[in-house]
Parts: sequence; C-alpha cells; structure tokens
Amino acid sequence: MNRIVINKQDVKENDLLVIEEPHIVDHINNILKLKPKDSLKICLLNSALATGEIKDMTSSKITVKIKALSSGLHSDVHLQVGLCRPPTIKKVLEHGTSLGVNKFEFFKANLSEKSYLDSKVFERKEQYLHLGLAQSGTYFNLPEVYTSLEFPLSKNKQKFFLSFNTDQNLSDYDINYNDPITFAIGPERGWTANEEQVLKENDYLPIKIAESILRVEIATFVLLGQYHLLKN
Repeated sequence: MNRIVINKQDVKENDLLVIEEPHIVDHINNILKLKPKDSLKICLLNSALATGEIKDMTSSKITVKIKALSSGLHSDVHLQVGLCRPPTIKKVLEHGTSLGVNKFEFFKANLSEKSYLDSKVFERKEQYLHLGLAQSGTYFNLPEVYTSLEFPLSKNKQKFFLSFNTDQNLSDYDINYNDPITFAIGPERGWTANEEQVLKENDYLPIKIAESILRVEIATFVLLGQYHLLKN
C-alpha cells in the first residue's frame, strides 16, 4: 500500500485528518510502523494526492496534518471484460485501477457464465478499487464499474479488442494518447466468431498481445502494460 485512501470530506478544519478505520490504523501502526512526525502518503479520493505529517497516534486513532497536495495523473482508459470467475474479476478491478483504468464494464459474452453477474464481488467493488489506487501512488479518481447482460458498445473513437485472428498490435496503429481509449477483452473461453464480426462492424480494431493463450487477468495486465509503454 503506497498511499492511504481517504475521502476528502474526512479532512477537517486546519487541514487535520482523523483516521479511525481499524484496517488503516493497523496498517500505519504495524505494517508501515510510522511514528509521530513521520510523513504519510495519502490519496484523497476524486480530489488529489497528498502528503501529511502524523501528529498523534494510538492503537485506534491517528491524527494527520495535511502538508502538501499534488495533482497526480488522470487516465481515460475504458476496459470492457467478458464476465469471468469472481477471483479474476477482483484482480482485474484492483490491478486495472493501479494501471489507470477509469471505467470498467463487465458484460455477459456468448461464452460467459451468466450467474457471475450476481457475484458479491460487485457489491464489494470499492474495496478492490481502493486497493488499486493505494498501490498505484499515481491516480486518485475512483473508477466507474458497470455490469451488463449485453456487450455495451463504446462511444470512444479509439477502440480495440484482443484477438488471435490478427497479426496487428498496438504499435501498428496511430494512437492519440491524449484521447479516450477503449479495450475489450473476451471471457475465459474467448470470443465467438460472431462476436468478433460484430466488434469489427462497430469499428473495434483487433490486436494481438502475445502468441500464448493468457488468463483474463494476465491479458489485462499485459495489454495495459503495453499501452503505457507505448504512451511513454
């Protein structure tokens, strides 16, 4: 955990922040092992990144003085993923957030299991998003998360889908990295031929990221890693 994730409204007068959430207090006390006057890195949700100084701490409450704010980075990456097993969804949410995804859409693909829509992972989504923001140390905006029974066609002009039926990769396209971009990844059993045809008809471009068949979460990380490598 590179930063403690806190709601901006928790910061009171005189830029004082009182932290009482047990898991955060325990993390600061027993994992980070910080002491009064030590510096603490903070993510103020949907606001900014911050640095604070610990003023007082006990086993149940920590008081921090906000010392400096920074803007962090904004990312406009939209990730569409065919419904898959809940443990995979957790990883995609957490690590996708740390890699700059600002909108997730999980949909019932032809080869998806419909019951995954009822998974409790979606009820706990903010927990995984917070972990991703805390780990990234770069982003502060909480991503949006949606679920759908049908594939939600993206309105972004730049949109790609993973496919084995192409030799093209991201570097073969002229991408404007200042504009929003959408990536679509099939479910664990992949796309059907009909789905790939529909994607192409709606201006999604096929790309390949590896010669091997990858798990959904690994494909997500590889794709986003390649995107950031080319962007930078």
